[in-house]
Amino acid sequence: MTIRITVFLFMLSLLVAACEDGATKEGPDEVDPRLETFAANLADWHCSMDEVCCTAEDARWAFLATTYESHEACVEAEKARLIDGLAPANTTLRLDRLEAVWEAHLAYYGTDCDSPPADRFAAGVYDDAVSGLTEGTVAAEEGCEYSHECAPGLRCGGGHTCVTLPVEDEACDVNDGCADGLVCHVPTGTCVIARAVGDPCDWELEVPCPDAHHTLTCDEQTDLCVAQYEDGAACLNHNNCRSQICGEDGLCAPGTALPSVGDQFCQIDEE
Repeated sequence: MTIRITVFLFMLSLLVAACEDGATKEGPDEVDPRLETFAANLADWHCSMDEVCCTAEDARWAFLATTYESHEACVEAEKARLIDGLAPANTTLRLDRLEAVWEAHLAYYGTDCDSPPADRFAAGVYDDAVSGLTEGTVAAEEGCEYSHECAPGLRCGGGHTCVTLPVEDEACDVNDGCADGLVCHVPTGTCVIARAVGDPCDWELEVPCPDAHHTLTCDEQTDLCVAQYEDGAACLNHNNCRSQICGEDGLCAPGTALPSVGDQFCQIDEE
């Protein structure tokens, strides 16, 4: 059995801090107020959700709800864990972006146990906010273990050194990405200019409007990139639809719903 990774632990794995002692400090025992607020908000959200979502009779995992004596104790401990855990080496925390991450987190996950997270449109905003929260400090040709350690515009290459991200028409890996303003075009395996709403396109292409989060499609009437269509809209192919499903009736059909927020950190997967 593998315990489903909770949102909180997922955030811990992504959010990294500027200094090696775990926080950006103004003094020996002071944490930057922006980091303090962010950590407190996220800890309170997670403790609250866990206490409400994971105490039903059929819940098989209620880690936080059964670990701490009170909500206040949970928040204080988890806040400290978050601050102390944001500290892999060779990174700088962008304190000015913490508020945007918190807002994107709420927009994606909300506060309802029974509802699924928001769709790919909100997920893209959330991913951008999280990935932009830290910047690597390792320069080109210097040693690295992970791409997040490398300075902007670089990735960790096969020789464990930071190398320049591929530019337009160069080969790419979707996991590593491309230089700024480009996306890795999966069908061709090369970097192409990221499209935006209103850009020209060819709707007959397999991916007519390549963008970072796969949320655009090509309007066959205007040959312009537009946001993918809502359920019930007329469609010609799956790429037209926000759900990625164009039904046999030529209308965008609902996709498979994501597990609810509660299910994501109250359940255990059995293998």
